[in-house]
Amino acid sequence: MIRNSPRKTGIFTYDFYPFIGGIGRYVYNIYLNKNEKRLVFFSNRRNSLVGHFYLKNPLFFLKNIGLSIVLNLTINHIIKAHQLNQINIHSGPGGILFIRKPKIPVVITSHHTYYQEIQKASFNPLKKIYLFFEKLTYKNATKIICTLPENKLLLIKRYAISGNKIDLVPCSIDPKQFYPMDIEKIPHSILYIGRFDRRKGLEFLLEAFKLVVRKKPESRLYLGGKGKELQRIKEIVRNYKIGSHVIFLGFVPEAQLNAWYNKAQIVILPSQFEGFGITLIEAMATGARVIGTNVDGIRSIIIDGKNGRLVDYGNVNHLSEIIHDLLEQNSRPMTNISNIIRKEYDSRQVSRNYIKLLESVK
Repeated sequence: MIRNSPRKTGIFTYDFYPFIGGIGRYVYNIYLNKNEKRLVFFSNRRNSLVGHFYLKNPLFFLKNIGLSIVLNLTINHIIKAHQLNQINIHSGPGGILFIRKPKIPVVITSHHTYYQEIQKASFNPLKKIYLFFEKLTYKNATKIICTLPENKLLLIKRYAISGNKIDLVPCSIDPKQFYPMDIEKIPHSILYIGRFDRRKGLEFLLEAFKLVVRKKPESRLYLGGKGKELQRIKEIVRNYKIGSHVIFLGFVPEAQLNAWYNKAQIVILPSQFEGFGITLIEAMATGARVIGTNVDGIRSIIIDGKNGRLVDYGNVNHLSEIIHDLLEQNSRPMTNISNIIRKEYDSRQVSRNYIKLLESVK
């Protein structure tokens, strides 16, 4: 084992800055709060950040799986070249599968799992193969970090991983970026921010919104994001004849998110499951009223009736009723909830906790 002082950790991720999704956001927050002598970052994303090294992926057509293959073949060379004492791999769907056992500690960060994908999202036979290698990834790890308690329980129950091997560090937000603003709400507005993907539950949301429109024709649904399901969602809107009530925002830049969360009366995340419902945390930090589905990645964030509303996925009538009720309520920012969220999920403290955990691994 290489023994330099201080310990030098390599953090490996497919998604980084500029980020694609939640894993990239998570790792980038760690980067912003790092001690640059102790942490170095490796990813397939091109940028000019100090302390970041680009990982070339000749199997680019396989995306994160291609990078997983490359990293497993080259990790010993990377460890030697950068004099690493520890590696941290960000894993799960959209992440890196890592089955090697180098002579230094390996910390695996689990954002969500292929088990969840197979059980709750569209079926893909390749995911059963990925699941096999994901199990090896966790089995061979020195330590595992999960972002949510339900993911920890799933690894214990479905992957036969010892709970003593797993610690929790949630996703985080920058409280200077997400906060209440003194701006006017868009009347009767509902906002969704995220990818256009089947597991995000947009068809479920549109079914419920169709019922809302019947009761409140002035209601407007704003959909922000992009993805492979965009055209199918537009077709559903046309078929439901609610095109004049649904506004497609396209991709919403990071700099505009806070204003949108502040302008909307309701922010909603209707997913089949989530690795971590970061959209909800961002929205709650602005004092917005939120609705989420009672599923993994959301149910541990929202306490129904306290800081938001939960609805069972697929219960169209209940979702439409909740949306209607919240649109009828006072839309002033919920500053008490904002203060709690901005403190609990402050990226500076969460990242410091993450780095301390990495340093504690032997």
